[in-house]
Amino acid sequence: MIKNSLISILILITLSVLIYIKYHPPKTCQSKNAIHIALVGAMSGKGEIIGKSLRRGANLYVDQINRSGGINGNCIQLDIFDDQNNRNMSLKTAAEIIRGNQAIAVVGHWFSSCSFAAGMLYKKHQIPVITPGSTNVKVTRFNPWYFRLVFNDHLQGRFLANYAVHILNKSQIMIVNENNDYGNYLATVFEATGRKYNADIVFSTSVDSDDDLRNSFSNIIETIKGHKQEAVLFIAAHAAFASQLIYRIRTAGLTIPIIVPDSCASDAFWKGFQVYPKERQFPGYYSNGIYVTTHLLFDIASESSLTFYDAYHEQYGVAPDWIAAHAYDAVMMIASVAKIQHVSGADIQEDREKVREGLASVDHIDKSIEGVTGLNCFDRNGDSIKPVSVGYYRNQKIIPAHVQFQAVPSLLSESESESNRQSLIKIDGQNYYKTCVVYTGVRIQDISDLSPGDATCRITFDVWFRYHGNIETSHMTFINAVEPIDLGEPVESENNGHLEYRRYHVQGRFRTNFLSGHTVHRCQVVGFQFHHPNLKRNQLIFVPDSVGMGLKTRNTYINQLKEQKVIASLHEWTLDKSWLFQSILKKASLGELEYLNSTGHTAEFSMFNAAIRIQQSAMSIRGLITQDNAEQWMIICAVLILISLIFKNQFTEQSSVFQFFPVLYLSTSLCISILFLLSAESFIMNRLIESINTFYLESLNKIFDALWWVVPAFYLNSFIKLLIWKPIEYTTGQKIPNIIRRFASFLILTLTILGILAFVFDQKITSLLATSGVIAMIIGLAIQINISNIFSGIAINLERPFAIGDWVQVGDYNEGKVLDITWRTTRLITRDDCILSIPNSIASESVIHNYHFPDDYFRLWFDVYIDARYEPDRIKNILFAAVSTSSAVEKEPEPLARFMGMTDWAAQYLVSFTVKNYGNKVIAWERVWVRVLSHLHQAGINPAIRQWRISNDEDKIIG
Repeated sequence: MIKNSLISILILITLSVLIYIKYHPPKTCQSKNAIHIALVGAMSGKGEIIGKSLRRGANLYVDQINRSGGINGNCIQLDIFDDQNNRNMSLKTAAEIIRGNQAIAVVGHWFSSCSFAAGMLYKKHQIPVITPGSTNVKVTRFNPWYFRLVFNDHLQGRFLANYAVHILNKSQIMIVNENNDYGNYLATVFEATGRKYNADIVFSTSVDSDDDLRNSFSNIIETIKGHKQEAVLFIAAHAAFASQLIYRIRTAGLTIPIIVPDSCASDAFWKGFQVYPKERQFPGYYSNGIYVTTHLLFDIASESSLTFYDAYHEQYGVAPDWIAAHAYDAVMMIASVAKIQHVSGADIQEDREKVREGLASVDHIDKSIEGVTGLNCFDRNGDSIKPVSVGYYRNQKIIPAHVQFQAVPSLLSESESESNRQSLIKIDGQNYYKTCVVYTGVRIQDISDLSPGDATCRITFDVWFRYHGNIETSHMTFINAVEPIDLGEPVESENNGHLEYRRYHVQGRFRTNFLSGHTVHRCQVVGFQFHHPNLKRNQLIFVPDSVGMGLKTRNTYINQLKEQKVIASLHEWTLDKSWLFQSILKKASLGELEYLNSTGHTAEFSMFNAAIRIQQSAMSIRGLITQDNAEQWMIICAVLILISLIFKNQFTEQSSVFQFFPVLYLSTSLCISILFLLSAESFIMNRLIESINTFYLESLNKIFDALWWVVPAFYLNSFIKLLIWKPIEYTTGQKIPNIIRRFASFLILTLTILGILAFVFDQKITSLLATSGVIAMIIGLAIQINISNIFSGIAINLERPFAIGDWVQVGDYNEGKVLDITWRTTRLITRDDCILSIPNSIASESVIHNYHFPDDYFRLWFDVYIDARYEPDRIKNILFAAVSTSSAVEKEPEPLARFMGMTDWAAQYLVSFTVKNYGNKVIAWERVWVRVLSHLHQAGINPAIRQWRISNDEDKIIG
């Protein structure tokens, strides 16, 4: 038996593993033939903060791709090198990479000077490189092995000058640059572009970082004081230099607008102010309002960027910056082309050539590889074709400026160029859309009248917009509104000459569970989505107003909602999670001329999303297993349940008072069944929640609701059998009648059905019981005899005048052995093997002879007649000896032989003896009589035979 069970288990486990592998093939990669990618940056020293971001971003992608199978089955190994942002160190690290001869490509360096110097070595040894941060044009020019994932300084300088003149409306420009390749080049381009736009260059000065900065900065500050109202200051320098100059400017009380380049778009910039007390007391005291170019702004980025943001934050516990995102994309680009080019790691030089060719082939926006930083592709110089994003510092964070520029990816149709002429500018031969960033804030006042069946709720809230330019905000298209909503006139408006502010009060009914990918079983997603009906995403982008709403972190909003008690009227629900973000809504172009040349022929709108997930507040373990690991738990529990069924008989057939193993088996089975139900419900409901009709989803939910009653009821019945019936049977030695077992099971089943009707189908039990009571009365009158038998059977089992297995005689019926006590009759098997069914009502009212109570020992007796001429003592001794030597007679109590006196024809003797098991009465009687006759014959004595005198009319004796 055990051997067969073990074989069954092995077969079951094997089949389960094969099924799991079929639908979930292993995605592990081989680390033996790992493909190496080198990462070079400032891992120590002053640029350590940047190096940490590079390392974390790159490692995040490496971990993800290795979990999904690596590059064609081979793992990626990231080799970290530290150049400390030093030119000489960069040459050493490049030489080390070349000597190692393992890396198929390099991600790095950070400083342009390091990239340019090391790039000559990489070019000589034909190693492809992607830099995530070097912006000097010399890095990639005339080096076909070097690629850049960010915009270059030429584009950045021209863009910033354009922004200062046309967006900030500044006619006077002051320039301070750090005396190095980075600062000098940016200052030159910025100044030349400013002059092109007829801006007045007040002064342009270069400062060597090795000079006495105090005196140099003092002269600059004095010059600024005379032009602080009309001018803008551009600081072309690295973060350390810029932070020192800005500290002195703000300390002098100057509030002149300041623009800094991408080198200041990192934590290294604002952390440079942390040494000053006021910055520690008021975060952002020195950096607030400073404009900065950056390569990525998560607030206006794509959904893939937000996915990266969440994954990075979950793994490292901090928010990512654009540096980490570009390191992530740099490794992703290398891995993507390596996979396409079938890089194997066998021939390192061939693999390097394949990677370079693959990167060079991504030379147009239509061939781009989408990453977390946008669409990645390279021009003929290896430069990235990406727009420059502009933000400004607020509380040590960069938030998008009110005007952005987005690259035009396709040829413009004549109709679009005419209609959007005012929104287009051209920089370095590339057309850009002028995009307005609309800061959008919401204050939800109340969420009420939630109807999960209809999937709707009522929301009352305020929404406001802060923006630059002339934008119509009173007409927004609410995607999930049950009825169209017109914002109407604003309840508050303001204009400071540069920015517009509009606030509206809104009340309406909205559909729930509108946010794809965020709906979870037993929860409701409430909120709203809206977009501008006319302005596309290249003209308008919504951004959550984190400053205006006072949101310091992503968790702040949900805490605000809890404090404001926005769901106070929804007593059975609690707040779980919240989202505020912008996404892209794609609509069919319907043949509009504007989109004939666009990729996909779709119109893209910026859509604002405000969503809150609420969950039922009832105390329950349901939902304990999340959808992330529900499938694994479901498969494991299913296998364990099948194994437990195989071993069921071995564990449940134990007979003892304290049944440890059966109890352990049932308890374990109960836990496994609960886990299976939890995981199956989570997996099935979350898998289908956004793909099937609400009616079918509710029906499926009711099935699981019912199962949560049925499964515990099943185990309750099993525990009663194990912990009550079996111990009683073991202790008493009597089998529990089936009527008692079935009555208890029926009671549990009835309560389960009533519970399902009341709590699953929301039926009122009182009316149900009243109706069932009337029906029960009618049925009771029809089957009153059967009811009498049922209750008589219960009375018999409670009083226990006999038990199953007892030999009894009920009234005048033949004696028999009790087989069963059913709901209607007591069944006996008689000595002639016939079944005698006696109605319970008769059995309970009849005289009952129980031959097994109080135990199964009983006494038999019979009379023996002997001729009176024999001595009584002699006869008694003979009879006692005969009976006591019989194997059918019990020794204790001992047999008896008594002289009972004389009859009219013989002496009468009584023989009494004890026998076990009344069913063997006839056999025992026979054996004793045989022994008695044998002993009498041996003594020469025959039993007396009574003679009868029969006479006829002539008085003749016959016989």
